Amino acid sequence: MAALFARSAETREPLGRRAVADPMGDLASGVGATQAPLWRRGLARLVDLATVFFVLWTLVVLQLLWFMHELSIRVDPAPWGRAFAPLVVFVVLSAVYDVVFLRWNAGQTPGKQLMRVRVVHRSDGGSLSAGRALARWLLPGAALLIWPLWAGLAAVAVTAVSIPVGLHRQALHDHLADTTVVVYDDPDDDERDERDDKSFLRGSRPGPIREVSRGRAC
Repeated sequence: MAALFARSAETREPLGRRAVADPMGDLASGVGATQAPLWRRGLARLVDLATVFFVLWTLVVLQLLWFMHELSIRVDPAPWGRAFAPLVVFVVLSAVYDVVFLRWNAGQTPGKQLMRVRVVHRSDGGSLSAGRALARWLLPGAALLIWPLWAGLAAVAVTAVSIPVGLHRQALHDHLADTTVVVYDDPDDDERDERDDKSFLRGSRPGPIREVSRGRAC
């Protein structure tokens, strides 16, 4: 019995290790890693931009950026005009947002986590350093400064399009930073969802009515 228990313990793999290793695979050889499709990457980018905009709006409403109005009047170069200062603050917040989450949240911003994708180092599938995360952000971040606003958003969308160079069809900023975006379906999340579904179904079934009297079930 003791030998059987020991054998079972040896073959059991820790959940944390399995959740990280399975989706990654060998990125250098292209085995075990599914490249994230364009629609997932695009929706993740939209969610992240909307999140940064909401953070900026909240800071303005709470008057934590009390200097914004006066700064936008004093600094209004063409062609941006008074939109220049808010746009620069938005770009800076976007840089901080991307670097912090990609570096310290296993390559996932909230948008990427929602779309179940993650950014990894293309060569070895490892996590990104702060410098690499910043290098990856530079191209779409600079595109945000293009004016008018619709042209800047269009430029960001263009940077997200995969280009057929090399074995991995990456976006241009991923090529520059030697990163890639892969699908990441966390097994722990799937098991948790399945367990919640079973619990819900079990709780919704009408069970037998039991009466307890004096410590005995009747």
